[in-house]
Amino acid sequence: MRDNLNAAARWGNEGAIGTQSSALRAVRAELREQLRLLFAHICEQISELDQVDWVRNPHQNAVTSMVRMSSVTELQARLVAFRDERNWERFHDPKSLAAALGAEVGELLEQVMWLSTEQARSLTAEQTAAIRDEVADIAIFALHLANSVGFDLGEAVDEKLKVVAERIPPSQDAPARKADA
Repeated sequence: MRDNLNAAARWGNEGAIGTQSSALRAVRAELREQLRLLFAHICEQISELDQVDWVRNPHQNAVTSMVRMSSVTELQARLVAFRDERNWERFHDPKSLAAALGAEVGELLEQVMWLSTEQARSLTAEQTAAIRDEVADIAIFALHLANSVGFDLGEAVDEKLKVVAERIPPSQDAPARKADA
């Protein structure tokens, strides 16, 4: 493939349109073949992962679960680096982080506190942006708290989902809310 790429790169120097098109065709053909092989390998890996006994929601497979877990772990590491660059570790004890998390939840609640259920389901772009910011703050403090206490939040969420899935099978109806009764 490298030879084909070199030939494709040289076409301008040689001034030969025929060389350009044949070299590019060869590169494209080789790339298509490599993509086909990669896709086949990925499908094989997914098939193997689907053989594992995973407790998951119907819209999630083993691969997306592992990608999400790894991205949560990566995010947790990025937040630690961010914190350390600013020398904030001294402020990140579990008590302070739990208090900050509670404050952020309060700020989220302020965004929807006086809305009716219907209004809360049809937010404006500005309201959505404000809620997005508060939820991001909550996630940041939750990740910092998990790190401070010494656990991976992605793993904790997966474990909690398994417990809930065993306790409440998907076939059960959701319990009625007091307002619905």
